[in-house]
Amino acid sequence: MVKMLLDGVPIVFPSLLTIKSKASFVLSETSSLIPEKPNKLVPNLTHLLGKLFIPSDVNEKVAVLFGDGASAFYLEATDKEEGLLAEELGCYGDVRDILTVHGWGMKYANQGIPMGQSKWQFEGQKIFKKAVDGMVSASEKVLEKCGLTESDMDLVIPHQANLRIINAVAKKLGVPRDKVFVNVHRYGNMSAATAPIALVEAVEEGRISPHAKILVPAFGGGLTWCAHVIQWGERVDPLGESDVKLPPCDKTGLELVEEIRAKKELSGGRSPTF
Repeated sequence: MVKMLLDGVPIVFPSLLTIKSKASFVLSETSSLIPEKPNKLVPNLTHLLGKLFIPSDVNEKVAVLFGDGASAFYLEATDKEEGLLAEELGCYGDVRDILTVHGWGMKYANQGIPMGQSKWQFEGQKIFKKAVDGMVSASEKVLEKCGLTESDMDLVIPHQANLRIINAVAKKLGVPRDKVFVNVHRYGNMSAATAPIALVEAVEEGRISPHAKILVPAFGGGLTWCAHVIQWGERVDPLGESDVKLPPCDKTGLELVEEIRAKKELSGGRSPTF
Protein backbone atom coordinates (compact mmCIF):
# COMPACT_ATOMS: atom_id res chain seq x y z
CA MET A 1 0.00 0.00 0.00
CA VAL A 2 2.82 2.45 0.91
CA LYS A 3 4.60 1.84 -2.42
CA MET A 4 1.35 2.23 -4.35
CA LEU A 5 0.66 5.56 -2.66
CA LEU A 6 4.16 6.89 -3.23
CA ASP A 7 4.06 6.07 -6.93
CA GLY A 8 1.73 9.08 -7.23
CA VAL A 9 3.66 11.44 -4.91
CA PRO A 10 6.61 13.39 -6.44
CA ILE A 11 8.58 13.56 -3.17
CA VAL A 12 11.70 11.69 -2.07
CA PHE A 13 11.22 10.33 1.46
CA PRO A 14 14.29 9.43 3.55
CA SER A 15 12.46 6.50 5.15
CA LEU A 16 9.16 4.66 5.10
CA LEU A 17 7.24 2.86 7.81
CA THR A 18 3.96 1.01 7.66
CA ILE A 19 1.83 1.25 10.80
CA LYS A 20 -1.35 -0.79 11.06
CA SER A 21 -3.31 0.48 14.02
CA LYS A 22 -6.88 1.14 12.94
CA ALA A 23 -8.49 4.32 14.22
CA SER A 24 -6.74 4.98 17.49
CA PHE A 25 -2.97 5.11 17.67
CA VAL A 26 -1.56 6.61 14.46
CA LEU A 27 -1.03 10.19 15.69
CA SER A 28 0.81 8.98 18.78
CA GLU A 29 2.97 6.52 16.88
CA THR A 30 3.96 8.97 14.17
CA SER A 31 4.58 11.87 16.57
CA SER A 32 6.96 9.71 18.58
CA LEU A 33 9.14 9.33 15.48
CA ILE A 34 9.90 13.07 15.31
CA PRO A 35 11.24 13.94 18.78
CA GLU A 36 13.25 16.93 17.60
CA LYS A 37 13.85 19.19 14.62
CA PRO A 38 14.33 18.90 11.68
CA ASN A 39 12.51 15.59 11.48
CA LYS A 40 9.34 15.58 9.42
CA LEU A 41 6.71 12.95 8.72
CA VAL A 42 3.67 12.59 6.48
CA PRO A 43 1.34 9.90 7.87
CA ASN A 44 -1.32 8.63 5.49
CA LEU A 45 -4.52 7.08 6.84
CA THR A 46 -6.40 5.11 4.23
CA HIS A 47 -9.15 2.59 4.87
CA LEU A 48 -10.97 0.73 2.10
CA LEU A 49 -13.42 -1.13 4.27
CA GLY A 50 -15.77 -1.61 1.35
CA LYS A 51 -13.52 -4.40 0.07
CA LEU A 52 -14.34 -6.49 3.16
CA PHE A 53 -18.09 -6.57 2.62
CA ILE A 54 -19.24 -9.54 0.60
CA PRO A 55 -23.05 -9.51 0.64
CA SER A 56 -24.41 -11.87 3.28
CA ASP A 57 -26.98 -11.64 6.04
CA VAL A 58 -24.31 -10.61 8.57
CA ASN A 59 -22.13 -8.41 6.36
CA GLU A 60 -25.03 -6.41 4.93
CA LYS A 61 -26.18 -5.38 8.41
CA VAL A 62 -22.71 -4.05 9.17
CA ALA A 63 -21.88 -2.64 5.73
CA VAL A 64 -24.33 0.26 6.03
CA LEU A 65 -22.29 1.65 8.93
CA PHE A 66 -19.01 2.03 7.07
CA GLY A 67 -17.44 4.05 4.28
CA ASP A 68 -14.09 4.29 2.53
CA GLY A 69 -11.83 7.27 3.19
CA ALA A 70 -8.27 8.58 3.03
CA SER A 71 -6.38 11.39 4.72
CA ALA A 72 -2.82 12.59 5.16
CA PHE A 73 -1.21 15.23 7.34
CA TYR A 74 2.22 16.81 7.75
CA LEU A 75 4.04 16.68 11.09
CA GLU A 76 7.26 18.31 12.24
CA ALA A 77 8.92 19.15 15.54
CA THR A 78 8.48 22.63 17.05
CA ASP A 79 9.79 24.67 19.97
CA LYS A 80 6.35 26.24 20.49
CA GLU A 81 3.80 25.00 23.01
CA GLU A 82 1.48 23.68 20.33
CA GLY A 83 0.65 20.55 18.41
CA LEU A 84 0.15 17.30 20.31
CA LEU A 85 0.19 18.21 24.01
CA ALA A 86 -0.69 14.84 25.53
CA GLU A 87 -2.09 11.40 24.76
CA GLU A 88 -3.72 8.47 26.52
CA LEU A 89 -3.75 5.04 24.88
CA GLY A 90 -5.02 1.56 25.72
CA CYS A 91 -7.09 -1.39 24.57
CA TYR A 92 -9.64 -3.95 25.69
CA GLY A 93 -7.67 -6.89 24.36
CA ASP A 94 -9.59 -9.41 26.44
CA VAL A 95 -12.77 -8.83 24.44
CA ARG A 96 -11.32 -7.93 21.07
CA ASP A 97 -13.32 -10.71 19.36
CA ILE A 98 -16.57 -8.73 19.63
CA LEU A 99 -15.28 -6.77 16.61
CA THR A 100 -13.55 -9.16 14.22
CA VAL A 101 -13.27 -9.71 10.48
CA HIS A 102 -13.07 -13.46 9.96
CA GLY A 103 -11.11 -14.43 6.85
CA TRP A 104 -8.86 -11.36 6.97
CA GLY A 105 -5.19 -11.53 7.98
CA MET A 106 -2.41 -14.08 8.33
CA LYS A 107 -4.48 -16.16 10.75
CA TYR A 108 -6.28 -17.52 7.68
CA ALA A 109 -3.22 -18.09 5.45
CA ASN A 110 -3.15 -21.53 3.78
CA GLN A 111 -6.53 -22.44 5.27
CA GLY A 112 -8.29 -22.89 1.93
CA ILE A 113 -10.11 -19.56 2.19
CA PRO A 114 -9.99 -17.35 -0.96
CA MET A 115 -8.55 -13.88 -0.41
CA GLY A 116 -11.46 -11.45 -0.05
CA GLN A 117 -13.94 -13.93 1.41
CA SER A 118 -14.77 -12.51 4.83
CA LYS A 119 -17.42 -12.35 7.49
CA TRP A 120 -17.81 -9.75 10.23
CA GLN A 121 -18.39 -10.57 13.86
CA PHE A 122 -19.94 -7.34 15.09
CA GLU A 123 -21.60 -7.37 18.51
CA GLY A 124 -23.07 -3.89 18.41
CA GLN A 125 -24.29 -3.40 21.98
CA LYS A 126 -21.03 -4.62 23.52
CA ILE A 127 -18.97 -2.51 21.10
CA PHE A 128 -21.08 0.56 21.94
CA LYS A 129 -20.42 0.20 25.67
CA LYS A 130 -16.68 -0.39 25.27
CA ALA A 131 -16.33 2.46 22.76
CA VAL A 132 -18.05 4.97 25.05
CA ASP A 133 -16.22 3.81 28.19
CA GLY A 134 -12.84 3.79 26.45
CA MET A 135 -13.16 7.19 24.82
CA VAL A 136 -14.53 8.85 27.97
CA SER A 137 -11.88 7.34 30.24
CA ALA A 138 -9.07 8.26 27.84
CA SER A 139 -10.39 11.82 27.54
CA GLU A 140 -10.55 12.31 31.30
CA LYS A 141 -7.03 10.98 31.78
CA VAL A 142 -5.45 12.99 28.97
CA LEU A 143 -7.07 16.21 30.19
CA GLU A 144 -5.74 15.52 33.68
CA LYS A 145 -2.25 15.13 32.23
CA CYS A 146 -2.53 18.62 30.73
CA GLY A 147 -4.07 20.20 33.82
CA LEU A 148 -7.14 21.03 31.76
CA THR A 149 -10.86 20.28 31.92
CA GLU A 150 -13.55 19.66 29.35
CA SER A 151 -14.59 23.31 29.56
CA ASP A 152 -11.10 24.36 28.40
CA MET A 153 -11.60 22.60 25.06
CA ASP A 154 -12.71 24.76 22.16
CA LEU A 155 -13.78 21.76 20.09
CA VAL A 156 -14.11 18.00 20.48
CA ILE A 157 -13.55 15.93 17.33
CA PRO A 158 -14.36 12.32 18.17
CA HIS A 159 -13.89 9.22 16.06
CA GLN A 160 -16.94 9.17 13.79
CA ALA A 161 -18.24 5.65 14.49
CA ASN A 162 -21.90 6.53 14.83
CA LEU A 163 -23.97 9.36 16.26
CA ARG A 164 -25.16 7.40 19.31
CA ILE A 165 -21.57 6.81 20.44
CA ILE A 166 -20.61 10.44 19.77
CA ASN A 167 -23.59 11.78 21.72
CA ALA A 168 -23.00 9.38 24.62
CA VAL A 169 -19.33 10.38 24.89
CA ALA A 170 -20.22 14.09 24.82
CA LYS A 171 -22.90 13.64 27.46
CA LYS A 172 -20.64 11.72 29.85
CA LEU A 173 -17.88 14.31 29.43
CA GLY A 174 -20.31 17.18 29.93
CA VAL A 175 -19.44 18.75 26.57
CA PRO A 176 -22.22 20.84 24.96
CA ARG A 177 -23.40 19.71 21.54
CA ASP A 178 -22.18 22.89 19.83
CA LYS A 179 -18.60 22.01 20.83
CA VAL A 180 -18.70 18.59 19.16
CA PHE A 181 -17.85 18.26 15.46
CA VAL A 182 -19.82 15.62 13.54
CA ASN A 183 -19.60 14.48 9.92
CA VAL A 184 -20.49 10.78 10.22
CA HIS A 185 -23.79 11.50 8.45
CA ARG A 186 -21.84 12.34 5.30
CA TYR A 187 -19.50 9.36 4.99
CA GLY A 188 -20.22 6.71 7.61
CA ASN A 189 -17.45 5.20 9.72
CA MET A 190 -14.18 5.43 7.76
CA SER A 191 -12.14 3.81 10.56
CA ALA A 192 -8.67 5.41 10.87
CA ALA A 193 -9.53 8.15 8.36
CA THR A 194 -12.52 9.56 10.28
CA ALA A 195 -10.91 11.89 12.83
CA PRO A 196 -8.31 13.39 10.42
CA ILE A 197 -10.97 14.07 7.78
CA ALA A 198 -13.23 15.60 10.44
CA LEU A 199 -10.33 17.77 11.64
CA VAL A 200 -9.74 19.12 8.12
CA GLU A 201 -13.44 19.80 7.61
CA ALA A 202 -13.64 21.56 10.97
CA VAL A 203 -10.88 23.92 9.81
CA GLU A 204 -12.57 24.44 6.45
CA GLU A 205 -15.88 25.27 8.14
CA GLY A 206 -14.29 27.81 10.48
CA ARG A 207 -14.84 25.72 13.60
CA ILE A 208 -11.15 25.91 14.58
CA SER A 209 -9.64 29.28 15.44
CA PRO A 210 -5.97 30.16 15.99
CA HIS A 211 -4.56 28.56 19.18
CA ALA A 212 -7.70 26.49 19.75
CA LYS A 213 -7.54 23.54 22.13
CA ILE A 214 -8.96 20.36 20.59
CA LEU A 215 -9.83 17.02 22.17
CA VAL A 216 -9.74 14.01 19.85
CA PRO A 217 -11.00 10.75 21.41
CA ALA A 218 -11.05 7.59 19.27
CA PHE A 219 -11.82 3.89 19.30
CA GLY A 220 -10.84 1.20 16.83
CA GLY A 221 -10.12 -2.39 15.87
CA GLY A 222 -8.47 -4.64 18.44
CA LEU A 223 -10.69 -2.62 20.72
CA THR A 224 -8.06 0.06 21.03
CA TRP A 225 -9.01 3.41 22.56
CA CYS A 226 -7.25 6.74 22.93
CA ALA A 227 -7.59 10.49 23.35
CA HIS A 228 -5.32 13.36 22.29
CA VAL A 229 -5.19 17.01 23.25
CA ILE A 230 -4.04 19.24 20.40
CA GLN A 231 -3.08 22.88 20.68
CA TRP A 232 -3.69 24.46 17.27
CA GLY A 233 -1.18 26.92 15.86
CA GLU A 234 -1.67 30.37 14.38
CA ARG A 235 -2.60 29.47 10.81
CA VAL A 236 -6.10 28.31 9.91
CA ASP A 237 -6.00 29.20 6.20
CA PRO A 238 -4.80 26.62 3.64
CA LEU A 239 -1.44 27.09 1.95
CA GLY A 240 -2.99 25.80 -1.27
CA GLU A 241 -5.60 23.49 -2.72
CA SER A 242 -5.11 20.17 -4.45
CA ASP A 243 -6.31 19.79 -8.02
CA VAL A 244 -6.83 16.06 -7.58
CA LYS A 245 -10.37 14.99 -8.39
CA LEU A 246 -12.14 11.80 -7.38
CA PRO A 247 -13.18 9.64 -10.33
CA PRO A 248 -16.89 10.01 -11.14
CA CYS A 249 -19.31 7.29 -10.08
CA ASP A 250 -22.47 6.90 -12.15
CA LYS A 251 -23.85 3.91 -10.23
CA THR A 252 -26.09 3.77 -7.20
CA GLY A 253 -25.07 1.96 -4.03
CA LEU A 254 -27.55 -0.81 -4.86
CA GLU A 255 -26.04 -1.25 -8.33
CA LEU A 256 -22.57 -1.57 -6.83
CA VAL A 257 -23.82 -4.20 -4.38
CA GLU A 258 -25.52 -6.15 -7.18
CA GLU A 259 -22.20 -6.24 -9.06
CA ILE A 260 -20.54 -7.81 -6.05
CA ARG A 261 -23.38 -10.32 -5.75
CA ALA A 262 -22.92 -11.30 -9.39
CA LYS A 263 -19.18 -11.81 -8.98
CA LYS A 264 -19.82 -13.91 -5.89
CA GLU A 265 -22.24 -16.16 -7.80
CA LEU A 266 -19.66 -16.66 -10.55
CA SER A 267 -17.11 -17.78 -7.96
CA GLY A 268 -19.39 -20.43 -6.49
CA GLY A 269 -22.02 -18.43 -4.67
CA ARG A 270 -21.14 -19.47 -1.15
CA SER A 271 -18.91 -17.90 1.49
CA PRO A 272 -16.70 -20.14 3.64
CA THR A 273 -17.98 -21.13 7.06
CA PHE A 274 -16.16 -19.39 9.92
